[in-house]
Amino acid sequence: MTLLVLSVLASAAAVGVLVWILACALPPALQAQQRHFKGQIGLGLRTVALYIDPGQLWIGQMLLAVILGLTVLGLSGSVGLTLLIVGVMGLTPRLVIWRMRRVYLQHVREQLPDAMRMMAAGLKAGAGLWSVIDLHARELPHPLRVEFEMLLREQRLGQGVEPSLLALQARCPMEEMRLFVALLRMGHGSGGSLAQALNALALSCQRKLELEGKTDALTAQGRLQAIVMGLLPSALLLMLHVVDRDSARLLTHTFNGQVALACALLMQLLGFVLIRRIVRIEV
Repeated sequence: MTLLVLSVLASAAAVGVLVWILACALPPALQAQQRHFKGQIGLGLRTVALYIDPGQLWIGQMLLAVILGLTVLGLSGSVGLTLLIVGVMGLTPRLVIWRMRRVYLQHVREQLPDAMRMMAAGLKAGAGLWSVIDLHARELPHPLRVEFEMLLREQRLGQGVEPSLLALQARCPMEEMRLFVALLRMGHGSGGSLAQALNALALSCQRKLELEGKTDALTAQGRLQAIVMGLLPSALLLMLHVVDRDSARLLTHTFNGQVALACALLMQLLGFVLIRRIVRIEV
């Protein structure tokens, strides 16, 4: 009896020490992770012209990760699967911002030829370069309007022409914007027929976009194949869990099964990346 009491007291003391260590270590770790999240996600949101408080996004992400993690742990009983789901939740905001950034830049590319034609028409009518940019910045659609408004705001704040144009090029790292900025720098510095050059560049960019659209249409089947092949194993595992729960538990609740699932997931990701590289054709 005395030995049992001592073991219970020792266990209680060990649990108390563990809880105290977690209580001391967890808040600084959470604060460091919150600062890192707010810095990285806040910068990513600004690159797509979304001015949202990243602190609220961090709170929502943590709550969703806790709720989803407890749900998966309660349904599957697998700690490894729960940690995997929580890790994926931690990467989700960065993946979403990366995708939003790609869409944002693609919209800028699609809107830039029309903007160059409008600027060329204004220059042919006798207006100055910055007055033309100021005039058409209000008429352009989002997101190119945001970039031009930022360019004009930097000019009003006293920043030089060269730094403002280079900042525009840095915010939109693409070949079309680099050529556009190079034309504006040349026209501002040495003059010349800027309107004609803008029309020629707009025509070239438009033809490149049309060719890329045709290429994307021809390779759409390959991209769809990659998505279907990537989702098929997960769908089969879910069906196996519904039809034959005991066999599914061998995959999700045993070490060998979890290793097999991890290898299958790695191979699926590798196949998805390879298919994407095969169907991605540079124009």
